[in-house]
Amino acid sequence: MTGVEAWALAVAEILVPALLGWALGAAIRKWTRRPAGPGARIGLAIAPVAVAIAVYPPTVASLGLWDVVTLSLMLGLGLQHGAAWGVTLDSARRTVPTLLGTLATALILEVTCRVALPRPPESYPVRGVHLWTAAQRPATVHRFDPIHLPERLDPLRTPQLQEKTAPVVVHSGNSVVEGAGYCSQGCPFVEQLDAQDPSLLHVKAGVPGAGIDLGYLLFQRWIEAGRLDGFVLYLHPNLTVVTDIPYRACGGGPLLDYRPESPRIACTDPSPSPSTPPPEAGALPATESLPASALESPVPFAIEVAASVSALAGHLRWAISRATRPGQVSPHPAEVVLDHSREVLTAIGRRCQQEGIPWAVVMLPGRPELEGDQNERDRHRVIAHLARQTLAPFGVPVLDAFDHLLDATAREGAEALFADRCCHFNRRGNDLMVSWLREALAPTFEAVRRNRRPGGPPETRAGAPDGGMEGRNP
Repeated sequence: MTGVEAWALAVAEILVPALLGWALGAAIRKWTRRPAGPGARIGLAIAPVAVAIAVYPPTVASLGLWDVVTLSLMLGLGLQHGAAWGVTLDSARRTVPTLLGTLATALILEVTCRVALPRPPESYPVRGVHLWTAAQRPATVHRFDPIHLPERLDPLRTPQLQEKTAPVVVHSGNSVVEGAGYCSQGCPFVEQLDAQDPSLLHVKAGVPGAGIDLGYLLFQRWIEAGRLDGFVLYLHPNLTVVTDIPYRACGGGPLLDYRPESPRIACTDPSPSPSTPPPEAGALPATESLPASALESPVPFAIEVAASVSALAGHLRWAISRATRPGQVSPHPAEVVLDHSREVLTAIGRRCQQEGIPWAVVMLPGRPELEGDQNERDRHRVIAHLARQTLAPFGVPVLDAFDHLLDATAREGAEALFADRCCHFNRRGNDLMVSWLREALAPTFEAVRRNRRPGGPPETRAGAPDGGMEGRNP
């Protein structure tokens, strides 16, 4: 969706239902031959919202709930205005001052937000905003339920392992690691690493919205299955936001129970039985509850678009997200999440040391920090320092892609590297990550080859060199 299309759709979301309601209200006033009274106006304003909420699942579930509420609210406001004053000179006299007053208030609030408040935590360029539909719903569900990506949780269900004997390196992280939806198949950097390195099997285990807690769950599953020869854990500045979020698979609680000796998986079995199919894309089922729809629906599209240029809209967007979708935000302050992250890194370090498994941590920057967002840079710096401090006794490298991507951003611009405003790479960004990772992780990969577990020699693909990559650890 282009910027022009996004703005046109956002304006239409506000104006079209308002004008339609105005026209219907004016028709009602003409039919009744008298203006609607105060009680009738209130009823006309809220009736469309009440009806929309009542029929939302599943009748109009092709849109997020909050977009439906916005459309119906604007319809109601137009309806009550038209029923009260119709298409008359008096209507214009009332409308113009109201609009001017609203614009003046918005301008004052915008200036106040820019001067008195920090930059909104999340902001996107208008062309990176998309209208949410039912087809996107599975992409939001697994932030609450890792069970919807069973192949990531159960190594035995990973297609790559069925006929491969090469040492396995699992790459665990968030949607930046997954890469799906932002470039074509074979484009994400883990897939490229696997295609370019025949001596190792690189498994992409990125899960959108994953925190370090889900990374630990994946690590446990793979190591217990005996299929983990190397491990790469990718950390992102959003770690303090997405770690320890509630999961439905855990009864609405966190994935991990942080005990003095080591973190434990809180769920008895967060993955489904092999016969449990993942949900298909499509309209919400009739049994879906309204609260669940509210939690899984994004903020109104018009606010998403306005947030690309407005600090006021950006803060409003963040406030609505926190209020309506608390399950996507950690309930703990950043200091607590960082303490939990230290415990997880220590537990992984101990287990890998016991098993002789080489591993590394990679810090992934987001686009805002590469463009100068100081808040995100500070979060990145704190997480990287924590990881280095925690893993130094284990001799585990903590590699940071920030400088490499900052140089590329200075040369080519962030637009050339990222598919959106957040952090997801396009083809060029993934290519840059591959070239950097091949060198940065070369010692780790070489250690995996030397320390491979019993079970057959590494797979040799046709025409592939024997020996793998050489390089230095920056």
